[in-house]
Amino acid sequence: MPAPQCLMNIRIGILRILLRRARCVAAAVVLAFCTGRASAFDPQNGDWQKSDPNHIRIMTFNIEDGLGVGQPTTPATATTIGSQYAYIGLICQALQPDVICLQEVEPVNPPATAPNTATYVQMWADEYFGSGVMHVYVSTATDGYNRNVTVSRFPYTDLDGDGDTNDADIFVFPGGGPGGTPPPPGTPTGGHIRGWAQSEIDLPDATYPGDLFVGNAHLRSGGLASDAQERLVAAQNTAYWINEALNASNAPFHPPMALSATTPVVLCGDMNQDSLTTGPVPWLRGWTSAANDGTDRDGSEMEVAAAADPFTGSDNTHDSGSRYDYIIVQDSIATVVDAFVFNSLSAAQNGVLPAELAAVQSGFNASLFASDHRAVVVDLAMPMFSPADLDRDGDVDVADQAVLANCLAGPNAAIPGGCSDTDIDGNGFTDLRDFAIFQRLFVP
Repeated sequence: MPAPQCLMNIRIGILRILLRRARCVAAAVVLAFCTGRASAFDPQNGDWQKSDPNHIRIMTFNIEDGLGVGQPTTPATATTIGSQYAYIGLICQALQPDVICLQEVEPVNPPATAPNTATYVQMWADEYFGSGVMHVYVSTATDGYNRNVTVSRFPYTDLDGDGDTNDADIFVFPGGGPGGTPPPPGTPTGGHIRGWAQSEIDLPDATYPGDLFVGNAHLRSGGLASDAQERLVAAQNTAYWINEALNASNAPFHPPMALSATTPVVLCGDMNQDSLTTGPVPWLRGWTSAANDGTDRDGSEMEVAAAADPFTGSDNTHDSGSRYDYIIVQDSIATVVDAFVFNSLSAAQNGVLPAELAAVQSGFNASLFASDHRAVVVDLAMPMFSPADLDRDGDVDVADQAVLANCLAGPNAAIPGGCSDTDIDGNGFTDLRDFAIFQRLFVP
């Protein structure tokens, strides 16, 4: 037998023996490994960041026309009050979302094309996040005044096989209304006013087995019965689309293909109705009124993230005192870890205004200056590869054991080339500490 193969067999044999021993030691090591990270999200003590860098932070923010061609870009400084553009940017910069769903993006005057608006929003994103950090999608659906815009730290990709990475609206075919029934004559299909912008987001393959699908909408405002009906039908159409196309790819949806089992749908936006029991939100999360008949991948209801001001407990997101802005999650796939409504004034009153806002004139009023809506933020724990899944095939088995055996070098020894992933505890070596963690996660 060649010497390298012999050495490999010896290493694998040793690991097989060790796999039967020291369970309590392994448990202690893996517990330290998994719980060693201190929680970072602690707004009461001034820390607004994610509790885990691998969580995905999503923000929805109706910005009341604060961004768009022709709108002022006056910076906010320590001595100067800036424009909406500046305070929107500083709020986003302080909270560092990975994905931002913006509504009411467009100039008051003059009218702009989607490409012009995209250039403007990219300039804003480059200013507050760094050049080229964020990817911008501007919906082509507009009411002649507003558009939906999605900004992502991760690139866009085609997840559903329809050839597009972003779409301005859902596509409900005539005769394909909720429950398979055709919509009433003359009723628009799709997401109605401004559409329902869809973005397919490519998460890093080395960390996440799946990706992310985000819907972004601004439903019809107004208190008329016709306004409420339009919001309802748009939500019904969207629920049908999620349930029949993205979850299952039932006819006539070929494409799009159904999303992968580790890729959740997340819905963001200004739903323009303050109710969890009537109107659009119950349909978006629930598909129909039947029990256990929801738009989540497993047929249950999606989760409406319970976002509230960390200091007042209020879930109001609008100056009127209403809750209009929501983030709704397929929680059978992604887990809502933290959710909050950001109000700079209540943060300032509690002495924990983010540094980006504390450094500028009237930063405590940033939320008021930015919009008549407050930003809503949700941190999601996404499906992730196990740190012991060394071949990234979705499990921890003998194939990963062989990878570790080939890379096991011991304490104070350099990690062999191509073996960086085997340093499971991140201490700079591939040794028995890594094996102890592997042992605990191994599934024979």
